[in-house]
Amino acid sequence: MPKIEPGFKRIFFALPINSGARTELASLSKELMQHFDDARWVPSDNLHITLNFIGEVEASEIPNILTATESIPSMYPAFSLRFDRLSFFGKPRFPRVLFLSAELERSLRGTLSDLAFLFRQATSRWVKPDDRPFTPHLTLARFKKLRRGDSPSARNEKNLNKIRRLNRVWANRNTQDISGSIDKQIEKSPFHFEPVTARFASVVLYESIFGERGVSYREISGSPLSPE
Repeated sequence: MPKIEPGFKRIFFALPINSGARTELASLSKELMQHFDDARWVPSDNLHITLNFIGEVEASEIPNILTATESIPSMYPAFSLRFDRLSFFGKPRFPRVLFLSAELERSLRGTLSDLAFLFRQATSRWVKPDDRPFTPHLTLARFKKLRRGDSPSARNEKNLNKIRRLNRVWANRNTQDISGSIDKQIEKSPFHFEPVTARFASVVLYESIFGERGVSYREISGSPLSPE
């Protein structure tokens, strides 16, 4: 564990992706940038699935947090996820985050929910309880928060509505498509892309560091998941 300077630290546990997937996702982000306004894109080195956001704690508490969680990662196997579609938080007119989602098998969904729950439980002394369902996703970009008097981006709204329609087509794919017409609709969309498979083999405690160029993350400590 690196030396931790005194003071308050903004920390979270996350599942970092493998380097090969980072390269593919960097290319995907570069293609998507041309479609959106006022978005801050996450550098590929920063891509991760947030597992347990803790927030600001005194640096002296970090060893205690690591002790409380140290046995959890080895209880769960390494895994891969196939990210195949875009989505967003917020409304098309007032978006907050653009992200990638993966379709999870029921068994893996349960495993990841259990993993997140154990981290939330183990860190409850330092963070408020979070009962929201765990939804694994990769944040690609964060949109500028509009202030009073700002005009929403018509281009963002138009393209996010296209993403919403595409996801509705995806949802109908297995129930309505016999001739292949739905597949053709998907392939014609500017927001259809070749799926990216990412490998997750460890849990890392990160510190968020805010700078002029945005947020960067410093690894404090990492623990491997168990081999499959």
